[in-house]
Amino acid sequence: MNKILLLSLCATLLTGATPAANDILLISPDVLAEAWKPFADWKSKNGKDTRIITLSEIEQNYEGSDLPAKIRNCVLEQIEKEDVKFVILGADSAPGSVGIPSRTTAHPKMGAKYRAIPTDRYYISRSDWDADDDGVYGEWPEDMQAVQYRHPDAVLGRIPLRSVEDVAAYTEKVMAYESRKEPAPSQMVYTCAVPSAEAKLHTSVAELGKSWPQGKVNLFFNGQSAWDKDQAGDHDLSPSNWVDLINEGNTEKMHIHGHGLIQNWILEHDKKVTLQDVSNLDNKERPLFLTTVSCFTGQFDNKRDPSISEAMLRQPEGGALLVLAPSREGIPIFLNPRVEMRQMVMEGKMDGTTRTMTLFWQNALEEPRSAGVAFARSQAAFEQQARIHPHFHFLLCELNLLGDPSLVLSP
Repeated sequence: MNKILLLSLCATLLTGATPAANDILLISPDVLAEAWKPFADWKSKNGKDTRIITLSEIEQNYEGSDLPAKIRNCVLEQIEKEDVKFVILGADSAPGSVGIPSRTTAHPKMGAKYRAIPTDRYYISRSDWDADDDGVYGEWPEDMQAVQYRHPDAVLGRIPLRSVEDVAAYTEKVMAYESRKEPAPSQMVYTCAVPSAEAKLHTSVAELGKSWPQGKVNLFFNGQSAWDKDQAGDHDLSPSNWVDLINEGNTEKMHIHGHGLIQNWILEHDKKVTLQDVSNLDNKERPLFLTTVSCFTGQFDNKRDPSISEAMLRQPEGGALLVLAPSREGIPIFLNPRVEMRQMVMEGKMDGTTRTMTLFWQNALEEPRSAGVAFARSQAAFEQQARIHPHFHFLLCELNLLGDPSLVLSP
């Protein structure tokens, strides 16, 4: 029995009281634990009792072959013994940072370059992702009997911050969002800089409309936008127009479709949204909930810091509250790529990555629901395919929720 559980049981025997349940478990590097206290206090005062536990406490009090294994054992105990509903990893995972490691998973059937995919899903799995006990996690099919993508009683997200200032800025945005009285705009923006993807995005919009009939999706494509004046496409999907759109504050929901790099979204005419563009965002009253399929934009474990998704979360004057993004390449995922890629371009068939994003929005907006629950539900739709195809297993591993999973999206 670990020390924390033993102390809890002793307190119960001495006082006759039942240990208080915690709705949120926030895991923090030691150097950020004090900075996270205002966040925890805010959540607790607003109905979600929150406990902070540090990496050193986990190292000292839980067993496991390495730190990720100890973190997982801690998380499982807190879910099962303390009724935790939301797990937050309160740091990034970049080499040399003060961060919280992810569990690195291997995907050799995707090619040699996919041997190291960070997977936070591991932390809420009741099995250890290493069925053949070779120290390599999440191999398909060798480890699949030990892979669970969800926990029935809890959800997880990572807030990939690095400094005390990052934590303070993000906490302030959460507090402002959760305390405001005015309703959110019932509209969303889909951007697309890849014409061959437009058909599947029209399918996505149509599917979203079934769950969010009161909402409106504005298109911001290369050749068509809701802001065109004289002819279709004359309002360029440029970085400056992207910044202006967000700063106007008429939307807090956005899906970005197009190519990307660790620190860029690539828009029309190959113009790049940069970290400087993110620093020009002042949408503090309407921080974004953002999904994107753009490659590498959610890479929270790279020595180049920050990724553009991390920059959106850390931007003190606005940016984003939550980003769902690929940690590696956001490639179209199909069971039968040879046939279905053509159907995607010609008929608008959605690939697995786009379907995941669409399902996330449907689950989040059909009724008030937390981002963590919406994401877990969207991934659940692909678990059967992941058992029979390594590409879908890769999909479920590389998409990680970046931001506070307990935030409830406003329809």
